[in-house]
Amino acid sequence: MDTARSEIPSPPFPAGVVPAALMPNVARVALRGRIGSDTGRRAFSGRLEAASHMPNVAAILLQVDSPGGDAVTSDELREAVARAATRLPVVAEIRSVAASGGYLVACEAHEIVARPWALVGSIGAILMRPNVSGLLERVGISVDVSKTGQFKDLGSPFRARTEADTEKEEEILGAIAERFVQSVAAARGMDAAAVRDLATGEVFTAERALEVGLIDHVGTEDTALGRLAQLCGFGVRPFTFRLPGDFVPGPLRPAAAAARLLGRFAPATGRPLMEWTGW
Repeated sequence: MDTARSEIPSPPFPAGVVPAALMPNVARVALRGRIGSDTGRRAFSGRLEAASHMPNVAAILLQVDSPGGDAVTSDELREAVARAATRLPVVAEIRSVAASGGYLVACEAHEIVARPWALVGSIGAILMRPNVSGLLERVGISVDVSKTGQFKDLGSPFRARTEADTEKEEEILGAIAERFVQSVAAARGMDAAAVRDLATGEVFTAERALEVGLIDHVGTEDTALGRLAQLCGFGVRPFTFRLPGDFVPGPLRPAAAAARLLGRFAPATGRPLMEWTGW
């Protein structure tokens, strides 16, 4: 199928005219694990922002291995990928799973490659809460609540859910799920009705995800790098882009500080002087 975006940014220099001092690189930026950490959000967005402005980075390989998580944070990460994709070609590689918010983030890449064993999708929203009212009753504990509105204690674990609660929660979840559907449809260039039909909350195998249009290719990192080379119009070499000094162990902090001060790449390898990765 066609790439997810109608226009792919041009590389920072013409194809075939690559100055020796600006050897083209593909920056690997990884999204791993459950989405929800504020620190992780800043680090991920920061790496994307920095990589998309580096003069010797020609494209970004977004490696996704996430079951999703917090809806708001997932949307913020999606926006960070969208911003990077306006500057450089971005291809997402789904390693083992890109579900729910993880898939939402991957959608903003120009193309998506999923490994053959990967699971993709889980478009939808979920709300879970414990109900300990029965347990409290057995031990003789009650919870008194004073509230100013009918739904002020919506989701409270200290009482059973009412029919009105259920209707309100379904209304909220429906709105969130519809926003998810619209975001996927816009990013993937799909009809919203087609995405809505896929929004059952289920995950799909890579082959099935390809059939229904949620991804563009089934393959490996080499497949993703090959697609980036095609989008850039020249050969590229990958490296893992990491912000210097992020969560560096104590003994390495002086080196990390020096790397931040220098703010440049080691000339022999094109790699950052201090690296860190992970969600």
